[in-house]
Amino acid sequence: MIIETKGDTITLNGVIDKNIWPALQAAVAVLLKDHPAGIIIDCGSITRITPAGIGTFASAFRYITQKNAGIIFVSASEEVISLARATEGVRSKMPVAADVEEARHSLSLRETVIRKLGGKNNIVVPLTDGWQTALAYAVRLRKGKEYRYHAAALIRLPLSLSIYHPMPAEEQKAEKDLDKAEDMVEGFGETVCRRYTLRVRNAGDIFHRFPDERTRFLLPDAALGADRQSRGPALMDLLRSREHTVELFSVKGASDPDKIKRVMTVYDPGLRQILADCEQLARVADEPRVEVTVVFAEQVPRSMDIAAAAPPEAFGRAQKELRSMCARLKHVEAGLTFLPVRSYASDVAALAEKEQTELFVIPLETSLPVHSQKLQLAMSLYYSEICSLFIPRV
Repeated sequence: MIIETKGDTITLNGVIDKNIWPALQAAVAVLLKDHPAGIIIDCGSITRITPAGIGTFASAFRYITQKNAGIIFVSASEEVISLARATEGVRSKMPVAADVEEARHSLSLRETVIRKLGGKNNIVVPLTDGWQTALAYAVRLRKGKEYRYHAAALIRLPLSLSIYHPMPAEEQKAEKDLDKAEDMVEGFGETVCRRYTLRVRNAGDIFHRFPDERTRFLLPDAALGADRQSRGPALMDLLRSREHTVELFSVKGASDPDKIKRVMTVYDPGLRQILADCEQLARVADEPRVEVTVVFAEQVPRSMDIAAAAPPEAFGRAQKELRSMCARLKHVEAGLTFLPVRSYASDVAALAEKEQTELFVIPLETSLPVHSQKLQLAMSLYYSEICSLFIPRV
């Protein structure tokens, strides 16, 4: 067996009748220093391989996993691939590309460390199913406020594969989506968005990739996966993955952000920001005014007649506060509704459905106990609507 190196490629020539990884590893280590984005091992000139020789690939995969190394095998014959994938410790994990061009393209998408984004106005939109709606809201809610937009295409890999395993189909889709996101932001007359291709294990990974704590994220619900039964734990992990306030936008159907005219929310310390967002939405949308229904929910014990429940003194104070908030808002008409409930989560969610508002917004506290009423409301809304957007923020 002859090992030749040229540029970012190692070529294997001849018969592999034993585990040649010790010799191959030396060449790999040298090339990775010169090509940190990754290297290619060309197997097109292997004339024969024995079961003993296939141990080379098992050793290579262990190295790739331990070092998180960008190494891709190309031009491997069916015999090599079949033997490798039948070997314990390799199987379907072997990072294989059809040819050198495909391998180089995959390595070129290998992400670099994301530096601090700078400034305090950054919005990141992961490009999972439904991202167009999320990005549309991001731009409309922040248009003219000097926000920077960041489109992040996510390539999900299971734990059984190296994080840099080639995924040609997913990589091509990621590039197309990133191009569309740039075109969409440019079409709104905003700054061209920055683009990233992020390889992740799960949806929550994206929060740890952006070190700037002032960044806001908008996630379509599909970011948590299509399997509804698996979303409960994923949603909990997502909500707890950062130490900042989280807002839940629950959007009915495929509502066009330009046509939002009815919004519902709950009386909450985050109400002022929600009203400001509604004002901004009205300014840049087709509708000149947004009607906001603010729900003041009061839980009534079963020992009391719910129909006889009267608003508490705090309701009057809330009305005055709401009027004060809306005094300077020209495009928002807000009203406070007293809602006696048995179940905070299901009754408020039912009212949101009954009122047919296009958008429901609820801020969630930093600490979210499992039995929190707001968390239960968020879960109830999340599972009953088509698109949900989460915005972690300071």
